[in-house]
Amino acid sequence: MKAILASFWFIVISAAVFAKGWPEVLADQLKVPLAQSPKIEVKKEKDEVIVRVKNVSKERIHYAGSSSDSPQAFWEELRDGEWITAGWDFCGLGITNFTIGPQETAEFRFLRGFFEKNRRLFTIFHTDGRKRASIILLHEER
Repeated sequence: MKAILASFWFIVISAAVFAKGWPEVLADQLKVPLAQSPKIEVKKEKDEVIVRVKNVSKERIHYAGSSSDSPQAFWEELRDGEWITAGWDFCGLGITNFTIGPQETAEFRFLRGFFEKNRRLFTIFHTDGRKRASIILLHEER
């Protein structure tokens, strides 16, 4: 019975979080931005988009993901000339935190098919203790 009740609450809470949209859910985490945004380079290959993220700051930055090359994703779509919240990896199952040291680079890989026309993809980077955090645009497809 406890397992059923826990599953019910997980579904209810997940649905409520998803209904809100990621900008509203993340607002409290993003109050104090990173002092310096990481440098982003994008390379398109036949089947995938490779995003290189260089931490140009003097402190470590962290991100969540299912693996070191697959960060938690947040995306928007361009509809009628306006960017709107379209989705995010909100579940958190299998999510781990990863670190990019000062002047180090991480490489993210996304299947090319994910980037439909008029979609842009973000992830969150934060400092130790989550004192500063920013949602950073990784790639935009128009």
